[in-house]
Amino acid sequence: MIRLLLAIMGVLFMGLFSHSASAVGFCLNGPFDQNIVFQRSSGSVAIPGDSSDSYSVVIEETSTYTGCISVGVIPTIYSEINSPFTNTGNFPPPSSVSLPAGFSSQTASRLQVSSGIHLQTFYAIEKGPFTRYCGLNGNVCSGALLSLDVLSSITFHTYTVITFGTMNSFIGSSISQSGGIGRMEINTGLLGRINVDISATINYIFTRSSCDLATPSQTVTLDPAMASSLTPGSYVSATPFDIQLVNCVPPRSLSDSGNSFSGSLIRVAFLPASGQLVAGSTTDLRPLDQGMPGVAEGVAFQLRQRNTATPVTLDGQTTLTAPLGTRNPADTTETFELEAGLVKVNGETVTAGNVSSAVTFEVEYR
Repeated sequence: MIRLLLAIMGVLFMGLFSHSASAVGFCLNGPFDQNIVFQRSSGSVAIPGDSSDSYSVVIEETSTYTGCISVGVIPTIYSEINSPFTNTGNFPPPSSVSLPAGFSSQTASRLQVSSGIHLQTFYAIEKGPFTRYCGLNGNVCSGALLSLDVLSSITFHTYTVITFGTMNSFIGSSISQSGGIGRMEINTGLLGRINVDISATINYIFTRSSCDLATPSQTVTLDPAMASSLTPGSYVSATPFDIQLVNCVPPRSLSDSGNSFSGSLIRVAFLPASGQLVAGSTTDLRPLDQGMPGVAEGVAFQLRQRNTATPVTLDGQTTLTAPLGTRNPADTTETFELEAGLVKVNGETVTAGNVSSAVTFEVEYR
C-alpha cells in the first residue's frame, strides 16, 4: 500500500514539472521573486516648504501561482527578514495608509532604508474564499491556510509601505537604494514549499514646490479724485492690479497617481511698507508723510479683492489663499486680482493734496 502511494506521487510530480525543470517548491515555475519599485517616473517629488508631516505610499503587487500540490497537509506560513536595511522592530501598519482590515492586528518589521525613511511589507495569501493576513516580520503567521488541492492555485497580495518622516527635510536631496527585504514561505514539510523573495528599489529626487513672481515690484497709479467725492463709506479712484505667479510647480506626490500634498496652498500676506494704519483699522493705510505740506489729509488707501470687494488685511499674517496641491500640473500660473482705492477716515476732514504709500506682500507655499 505504501509503495503504491509513493508510485502515484512520483507520477504526479513528473507530470507537474515536466516542462519546468528549474521549478522549486510545490507550485509551477518557482522560485518566485518580487521587486517592489518606488519612484516617481515623471518628474521629482515637489514638497511644500513647511510640510513637516510624515507621508506614506503603498505599492500592491498581486501574483497567482498555479499547479500547486498538497495531499491534505495544512501548511505552515512564516516569513524571514533578509535585508541590508536596519530592522528597527515590528510595528502595525502606519495609521496614514489604508490597507485591508485584516492587517489591523498584524505587525511587520520596519526597515530603515536611510535616515527618516522606513519600509514595511504586509501580505495576504488567498486560496478560494479563504484569506490569511500576515506581516513580513520573521515569525510564523498565526492561523493556518486551508490545505491545497492537487493542481490548485494560490494568490499572494503584497502591500509594501514606504514612509518618509518630516517630509520637508528631504528638499534638495535624492535617494537611490535597493536591496532585499525578506522571504514569504508556505511550507508543507516533505511535500515542498513555495518561497517568494521580496526586494525593493527606491529612486526619488526631492524639490520644493514653488512659483515665480511675474512682477516682483509694481507701481499702481490712481486716477485723481475730488475731495468732495470722499464721503463716509465711499471707495473712489479704484484701480485694478494683479499679483501674478508663474512657473508654478505644484506639489507632486511620491507616486505618479494621486497627490500626497493635496491640501497645500499658495498664500499671500500684506504688510505696510510705508505710512501707518489708521488707528483701530487693519485695512486702511494713511499716506506717507501725512501732515507735511501738499499731502492730503483725512484719506487712506485701501486694497480690496476685486471679485468680492473685500478689504485686504494689512497685518502680515492674514492671507489670501489659492489651491496649489489640487491643481493640474499643467496649470502653472495663479493670479490674485486686486484693486487699490481711497477711503475717507472717519471723523477727519478731507483736504486736497497728493498721496502715496507702499505695501509689501509675501508669498508662501504651504
